[in-house]
Amino acid sequence: AAAAAAAARASGKSESEAKAAAALEDARRRVRGLMNRMGESNVANVVGEIAGIARDAPRRAVGDACTAEILKALVDGPRASEQYAAALAAFVAGVSGELGPELGARFGRETLKSLDAARAAGNARAASNLCAVFARLHTCGLYPSGVVYGLLTRLVGALDELDAALMLSLLRCAGSRLRSEDPAGMRDFVASLQTRVAELREKRKEGDEDGGGDGDDGFTTWSHRAPSTTTPTPGRTISTTMMPRAHATSVVSA
Repeated sequence: AAAAAAAARASGKSESEAKAAAALEDARRRVRGLMNRMGESNVANVVGEIAGIARDAPRRAVGDACTAEILKALVDGPRASEQYAAALAAFVAGVSGELGPELGARFGRETLKSLDAARAAGNARAASNLCAVFARLHTCGLYPSGVVYGLLTRLVGALDELDAALMLSLLRCAGSRLRSEDPAGMRDFVASLQTRVAELREKRKEGDEDGGGDGDDGFTTWSHRAPSTTTPTPGRTISTTMMPRAHATSVVSA
């Protein structure tokens, strides 16, 4: 910590900034050690130890250290298993309960920023990891349905192959709870998805007419199911649209 403070002062930072930098570095070191030992069976114990660190160091620094370590693992690490994503989500929810809801809000903001960067770079592994944890933070009650629908709306806006995969992954994990909590939001999402797919189909049609192609550009007919405007009917096919062949599957499980 002293070395970090000295380095911060050498870089021209004020005394308070140097102390904050030193506190953040010390918190990161201690948090990193705890998280390296975290597994599904000891999440609660690690959360308790993080709360203990926060009694000796600024809560903001501890919370930011947790966020930084998790995002580093998700972006730079291997593909996260369902169990690992669930453990991280439980950890974030638990630490938010100990340190305050602002930690959950900051984690969500930084996660979405990292997700946007991964999508822009075409980093499917990092984007998938980030989306998996974000979805599970909704299922464990940390984020309301409106936040998840906001992400879905952003994914629909581009709807390339990566965004389609992320959308499907998110809905497989959180779709049931989303539909239960906010069926109107689910209907709006499905309507926006149908509109966007129709736009893409029209653009493809225009491209085929202009280019004289044979129409086989990796798209395939795709029937999907979704809640009706009243009571959802299992297995009811409501439309036929076009999606990349790699993702010709149901977006919403009835």
